[in-house]
Amino acid sequence: MGTFGCKRRSPVINPELAGELVCSECKRTDLAHADFHADKRRNAGLHRPYTCETCWIRLDKLRKRNEKRARRSAVPDRVRASYRRWQLKRVYGLSIEQFNQMLSSQGGVCKICKSSDPRTGRDWHVDHDHRTGVVRGILCARCNLLLGRAQDRADRLEAAIEYLRAAEKATGAPVVTGTVLRLDAVRNAERLAAEIQTSAEEHW
Repeated sequence: MGTFGCKRRSPVINPELAGELVCSECKRTDLAHADFHADKRRNAGLHRPYTCETCWIRLDKLRKRNEKRARRSAVPDRVRASYRRWQLKRVYGLSIEQFNQMLSSQGGVCKICKSSDPRTGRDWHVDHDHRTGVVRGILCARCNLLLGRAQDRADRLEAAIEYLRAAEKATGAPVVTGTVLRLDAVRNAERLAAEIQTSAEEHW
């Protein structure tokens, strides 16, 4: 007859668990009773359907993420717009009118890649110098992440450009780790590096 033990529960005789337990998600059969998610409300001491702790954690994270998305989608547009105004003013010192004017002056596109798609479920990203707080432009999510990963360092971006050009010369095609890159992305990166360098020289 099977037995089950849990840190939160004294061992109990569990006739339902005689034989092998199978996780309802990963279908593993080599798990012990203690590897399954416990549920004190059940006489068997385990959550039904039987789910191992690893799968339970993954499913719980997925459930919470879906709930968060549902709450966001349920927020009225007026509330979302009000929060956007507050965020722009508090974090960047911009009014919504100044933001719209800046985006319009860029032609309604990302200042780096010239894409009209912000590439995110949210709004456009306001790029600013983390040392001075000066707003530099409006970017899409990918380009904003590019600057963040490079830590706003022009030398790193220039090194990345040299790396791409060396790979292009060696292979005859702009290929890096199996990913085909567009030549205009290299040109935009060159221009961005020059703009950051100029901004740094003007500041210091």
